[in-house]
Amino acid sequence: MHLLKALDTVKSSKPLGETSRRPFFLVSSQTRNSIVKRPSQTSKASNVSNLRYFSGPSVKPLFALRKGNSCAKSELPVAALLDAWRRKSDDAIPLDPESQLSPSERKVLQGKRFWALWPALPIAPYSSRKTVLREIFPGKMYALEQTQGLLNVIVNVRMVVVVLRGGGLWVHNPLAPTAELLEMMAGLEERHGAVRYIVLGSTQVEHKVFLGPFARAFPKAQVHAVPTQWSWPVNLPLTLLGLFPRRLAGIVSDSFEGGQFPGGKSPWANEFEQAVLSVPLRVGQFTEAAFFHKDTRTVILTDALQCVPEEPPEVCPRESLLIRARDGPGLELADSLGTRRQGWAKIVLFALYFKPKVVKPAIYRDGPIPNVVDGFEWDPKWKSSFASIARKLFVPPILHVLIFNRSPEAVAAWGEVIASWRPRAVLPAHLDGPVKASGPAIRRAFRATLSPRAGPYLPGDIEALESVDEGLLARGLTLQTRVDNRVNRF
Repeated sequence: MHLLKALDTVKSSKPLGETSRRPFFLVSSQTRNSIVKRPSQTSKASNVSNLRYFSGPSVKPLFALRKGNSCAKSELPVAALLDAWRRKSDDAIPLDPESQLSPSERKVLQGKRFWALWPALPIAPYSSRKTVLREIFPGKMYALEQTQGLLNVIVNVRMVVVVLRGGGLWVHNPLAPTAELLEMMAGLEERHGAVRYIVLGSTQVEHKVFLGPFARAFPKAQVHAVPTQWSWPVNLPLTLLGLFPRRLAGIVSDSFEGGQFPGGKSPWANEFEQAVLSVPLRVGQFTEAAFFHKDTRTVILTDALQCVPEEPPEVCPRESLLIRARDGPGLELADSLGTRRQGWAKIVLFALYFKPKVVKPAIYRDGPIPNVVDGFEWDPKWKSSFASIARKLFVPPILHVLIFNRSPEAVAAWGEVIASWRPRAVLPAHLDGPVKASGPAIRRAFRATLSPRAGPYLPGDIEALESVDEGLLARGLTLQTRVDNRVNRF
């Protein structure tokens, strides 16, 4: 009866478009009639037999209620029907599409997610890497997401695929080329043409570790990377580490110098603007490129700007959300949307601040081995810390404290160039994206991190990062800061 009411509720609702974050099913008219007209006569087996789950890009990520060989006039995602059914309870558990798979189908799917080279960067999710594909701008831009992290502090990491005007694909910051991801890429290539360019937009190891393996999967594609790539503790040629292909087709060398962009044009210059920021450090150098896709007016970044969503990304594992939702050691919480949101908020605070002021260690023994996974106690003020950064465009605290204040003029100039492109959206490599953002909003975000009254961080939340900064300075591993932007001084 509730589902019948839900159907009536959403008959006239706007169908979910290609930017939906959830995977969908395709449901036949037979299943629809069974659900709507004869629920008492429908067996579980007959329902499941009519449900088909698609994770590849060859199927448009929409749900269609089909009549014969044609789609019904109103295309309604089943997920929307179920969401409408559950609206009375904010704590309802969301539908897991993979729960509809048989054991043999799950085994096949897990095999497609296997990643043998995880020891190159031994962080979660280790050897099993789920990939989620989203269509950002229909026919123009896609995002593929996996996860990364440690100790159940798991966040999403994003690869962006842009469809070029003349056909073919431009790939930014490739992810682990699992069989699942390569199947998705094959679907995109079938629809839009082959991968033409693979671009590494950062010097950060978590982004460049997959460049070599991904490039080998697309041997005809040109590979480009930002300059000043390095390794530590010994600065070896990265080809020896397996991180880079044997030959780069080009260096993303455009940089802001007095309003000029020297270094020549990239082969995609007609479709993108680009600018490179380089901040010298004592050990290595922080370098990141910003790419402005003209057709969608979207700035593609890696780490420089972020926006925290209130909802956990689809790709983040349920188990990590439930563990991190706990207010203290051993305090189990029932699985619900509310619990998952709470877990996501605390994951974000850990990921951005390492140790925010609102949490303290509470390691205890659960048997012979001390429990360090969920050994934390949270002050109720954690909600204020999360609210201060949620749904806002800002420079991540680690860049604010450890990087950008070493070269404030270069950062300010780079931000000004990005703002001058008059973008409509920003698509970073983590957390939310795309994020609606104008030039003035981008300018404000960079100015805030270079100001003594920096925001949006609350006083105390970046104390742990400031301690790290002091330790690096004492050991001569970084340069002296040139902006005194510690927020706990006011």
